[in-house]
Amino acid sequence: NQLVVWEAQFGDFANTAQCIIDQFIASGEQKWVRQSGLVLLLPHGYDGQGPEHSSARLERFLQMSDDDPDVFPPMEHDTRRQIQEGNWQICNVTTPANYFHLLCR
Repeated sequence: NQLVVWEAQFGDFANTAQCIIDQFIASGEQKWVRQSGLVLLLPHGYDGQGPEHSSARLERFLQMSDDDPDVFPPMEHDTRRQIQEGNWQICNVTTPANYFHLLCR
């Protein structure tokens, strides 16, 4: 059990890693039937610092999600399964407690 984290600092733009993100991370589970468990910490640029501080816009990663946005599965006792069946989870963490619980997954 390991926690592998790649953190892009400001100026380390996501577009330099976009090929790897597209080819291996977003589609890797479907290609190789393995979950990577990789955590990407990407500055999104929504904090008012301007576009020169990030290129990791959330909509780019939401477009690569493999779930169907028009299908709403019934709320069951096992709703965690719905989250885990997606190819990745895009989260905008706002508090330290949210960040902690997200990493515990």
